Formats: sequence, C-alpha cells, structure tokens
Amino acid sequence: RFGVDGAIALLDDILPVVAILPVDPELHLRVQRRYRQTLPSGVSFVDRLSFAVIERDALDAVLATDADFRAAGVPVLPPATESST
Repeated sequence: RFGVDGAIALLDDILPVVAILPVDPELHLRVQRRYRQTLPSGVSFVDRLSFAVIERDALDAVLATDADFRAAGVPVLPPATESST
C-alpha cells in the first residue's frame, strides 16, 4: 500500500525502534478458541491476538490506529484527538 518507499521506511526507521513480541503456540491456540467463541463480533483474529499479548505482557500502551483497540480499552499511541473519536 505504501510502495517501496514505505517498505524502506518501515525497515530502516520503524522496526529498529519497536519491540516485536513473539506468540507461542499455546497462546495462539487459546486466542483461536476465543475468536471462534466471539464470532461474528467484527473484531479480527489479529486484533484478538494483539489484545492477548497486551494482557500477557502488561503493556501500558500500543502503537495503533485501529478503533477496535480503543473500543477494547487499550491505551493507544498516538492518543485520540477530538476529531478522531
């Protein structure tokens, strides 16, 4: 979506300063079960997996623009502005 320049910016500027957290098979299976139980909620599997990692690692905030994170009560960066709520 962002082309070659976006890919290079991701590799060179963003990934070096963010933590990529692993997901073990047990957590992945647990989230699969939770996801199936909540269908058709509209919340994606990836979001549910992210919520589980946030909870597991007791993260204070996450970098996200997805409204599902705010709806789930996850503190996100950048913070919401009046025009984005």
